[in-house]
Amino acid sequence: LYEEMLFRLVGLALLHFILKDLIQLPEKWASGAAIALSALAFAAYHRPDLPTQWPDFLFYCLAGVYLGIVYVLRGFGIVVGTHAIYDIVALVVLK
Repeated sequence: LYEEMLFRLVGLALLHFILKDLIQLPEKWASGAAIALSALAFAAYHRPDLPTQWPDFLFYCLAGVYLGIVYVLRGFGIVVGTHAIYDIVALVVLK
């Protein structure tokens, strides 16, 4: 829950506000850039040892993009549920 609050609800929304309202980028560019930047932050949070873990960083970056798109298209509750289901599958079922 806290990751989605930090990276989607606050991070993505703040980046979108800066890019769309302050810098005045077109909506599609602002949304895309906000998703990409928040995904990079999400990946950096999960893989701070970046120089040695590029494949993992790329995985988390793509996951951040996916979760960002889910957030934009479906909202906060759905993205929290999506992330929770992934965590349950990854940590309980696959482990």
